[in-house]
Amino acid sequence: MSTTPRIALACVLTALGLGCAAPALASPARSFDYFTTTESTEGRAHIYGSIDFERRTQAYIQGSINDLCPGDGHGAYATFYGQYAKTDGAHHTLRKVQDIRTCTKQKPVRFKFWTPEFRNKKLIHVIVQMWDCDLDAAGNGVCRDFVGFERRRGANG
Repeated sequence: MSTTPRIALACVLTALGLGCAAPALASPARSFDYFTTTESTEGRAHIYGSIDFERRTQAYIQGSINDLCPGDGHGAYATFYGQYAKTDGAHHTLRKVQDIRTCTKQKPVRFKFWTPEFRNKKLIHVIVQMWDCDLDAAGNGVCRDFVGFERRRGANG
């Protein structure tokens, strides 16, 4: 049986008062592609990917992070935060990703994951914060180049 007759059958059952589970309409994927600057440190970080709000309470996030470094041995870091409907407005940490490999590894670190559910609440949006860490002139670790950005669920989600 194809999908169309099944949906039609479900709607007929609904008309008879027997219930119906309509297929969910997913919001379109939201893409991101950001770099940190070299204003504070010599190194740069790059993160790119997409956020798919495929489920009401979760999103599927995939992409890559890369430390575009001058060979300092530090790395690129990012944290994904989520805000859920009918909560106190707090942003909950969803996942942290990083590239702390040496500069001989030119390919980015790939990541993909489903965000966790939070008390069956609707996931409203995802915020990503990224930074690059390097050594300053005195040899101290410095993490200053923050880039924060947000991807909201689409109007149909």
